[in-house]
Amino acid sequence: MQSDEIYLIDLWRVVRRRWLWMAGVAVATCTATFAWLHVARHQWEALATVQVGQVGTAPSGMDPKVEPFARVLQRLQSVGFQAEVLRRMGVAKDSDAGRLYIASLALEPDPYANLIRLRVRAYSPAEARRAATATVDRLVAIHAAISQAQLAVTRARSADIDQTLASAQGDRDRIAHDLQGASHADAMVANVALADTDAGIRTLKQIRGDFDARMTPSYTFPTSMPWPVTVSDHAVAPAQKPLMIIGVLVGLVLGVVAATAADARARSTKRAPAGTYATQARHGG
Repeated sequence: MQSDEIYLIDLWRVVRRRWLWMAGVAVATCTATFAWLHVARHQWEALATVQVGQVGTAPSGMDPKVEPFARVLQRLQSVGFQAEVLRRMGVAKDSDAGRLYIASLALEPDPYANLIRLRVRAYSPAEARRAATATVDRLVAIHAAISQAQLAVTRARSADIDQTLASAQGDRDRIAHDLQGASHADAMVANVALADTDAGIRTLKQIRGDFDARMTPSYTFPTSMPWPVTVSDHAVAPAQKPLMIIGVLVGLVLGVVAATAADARARSTKRAPAGTYATQARHGG
């Protein structure tokens, strides 16, 4: 029984006999790979880090961020947001640059640090930097509009506290003035009222101080980039070295296949006449 297994020594003999086929196919494959790498459009990647802004005067139990972290991620990934960024950049959505922007936009959220790392690609370092900056600028503008409403509420509450504090201070001054020359009974009542007023004033001042503290940059700040946009030092796609290696390996494999096929065809051609003569002899030809 003949074995269908192909041994390495047999394969080596085939390659030695048909080395021109192997070399030709391998060189052609490698040349095609190198040519494609030469003409392919290179891509650069830009990295931007976004810090989501917050308003520290948010009521207790509520997220102080201008927009919840998960919603920020959904916004950045939404088709409408990306289309608006491209429109502001003057790039058509169905152009090569527009499709590359949408396909390459990647987010790396870090909720504990309140940071989002944003990666985007373009066909030049300048365009990659511009795309990342435009994306962050659009998010900053949206959050600025949202925070304006929240800050307006905060300023209104702060004004109410100031007004209440001024009114309480006026009441205290009036009670203190009436206390002078009052009778013993009236003085006792006035002292109680004065103590209550002083306690209310202290409470209002504490609330006002807490508001002021929460409006400092440690608690209230806009959405921004804590660090400048960085662009890759070299093109990130196509990955030349890995593709070159793959091209060489594929060329060698195809070369072996071509050499094996050429050898098998040559052998079948040599056997064809003998088979033909045997057939003719059996039929009396």
